[in-house]
Parts: sequence; structure tokens; C-alpha cells
Amino acid sequence: AINAGICRILVRGGRMPVPFKAQNMSNNAAPALLPMGEEGWGEIGTATALQAEACRMPPLCEMNPVLLKSGGRRNSDGAFLCSVVVNGRQMAVEDYGAIGSRTEELRQLVLEAHRKLVERTNADVVVIEGAGSCTELNLMDRDIVNLPLVRRLGCPWLLVADIDKGGVFAQIVGTKACVESTDWDLCC
Repeated sequence: AINAGICRILVRGGRMPVPFKAQNMSNNAAPALLPMGEEGWGEIGTATALQAEACRMPPLCEMNPVLLKSGGRRNSDGAFLCSVVVNGRQMAVEDYGAIGSRTEELRQLVLEAHRKLVERTNADVVVIEGAGSCTELNLMDRDIVNLPLVRRLGCPWLLVADIDKGGVFAQIVGTKACVESTDWDLCC
């Protein structure tokens, strides 16, 4: 809801924003136009589609290049499986460990989708949504959504905290302590 609000405020202010979420984990998907040069429809996360609506534009698969949909099934080793949707189309059904082993490939795919999205929409602002915490230290080596993406794009970022959850000041201080100073310098 925060990103959708930011997108709508930017539109009302005369800007041309576009939403972007590198990877989403959700079974809730919405139809989206396939990448440039392809005919038809794919799917992206529903929240990203709502953000596209806030930008007054149709949902595009480049807005959410990686969508992971859990199916509740397990492989023979007992690991949970998920559908891996890339650029709107299901590409594989894999366990989460296998997805983690493809981090660099996915990072490149995300950067390419970001580039194509800006080209396709002529956006002057890209509103990027992270996932979870920006300081998931245990996941940083395979994170394609948060600070590793900010580093690769060299873009500013916002830290959003919710005082209603309690402990918000400790969360902010703890986040600052865990984030590298070069990353924190990009925080608005």
C-alpha cells in the first residue's frame, strides 16, 4: 500500500513513475502484458499490479520479473517446491535451495527487466519495492531484491518502519547497525 501511495502521489505531481519488485513470493497473481516483443499475457504479483494501477498504466511483466508461487508440495527429499515464474511465464518447479543456487543468473535477469521496463515506459521514477527486511544478513549472499539490487543500480532507498508493531526505534537503530555505511549513505 505504501508503494502504491507513493506512485499515485508522483503521478498527481506530474511525474511518470513505474513500480518494480524484483522478486515476489505470493500465490496471488494478476494478469500482465508480456515483455516487449511478445504477444499475450503473463502474470505478476497482485500488489505490483495494484501499483501499476496507481501509476495509471497497465501491469507489465517487467514490473515483477521473478514470481515464486508455493504449491505446498514437496520433492522426494521433503523440500518445499514452488513454481518459478520468470517474466510472466512459469519456467520451472523447484525447491527453494535450487533457486538460491541460481542467484547470479536471477540478478542479471532482474537488472535486464529493470532496464527494459524503463525503456518500455519512459518512466522518470522507478518505485522499487523490497521484500522482508533490507538487512536479512543470513540471505544477503542470495538476495536479489533489497540492498544488493540497490548497490547494482546505485539508487536511493527509503527505510519504512511501522510504529504500531512495537519496538520501531530499536528496529531502525538495529537496521542501521547491520547495513554497510556505503549502503546507508544511499538511504534518504
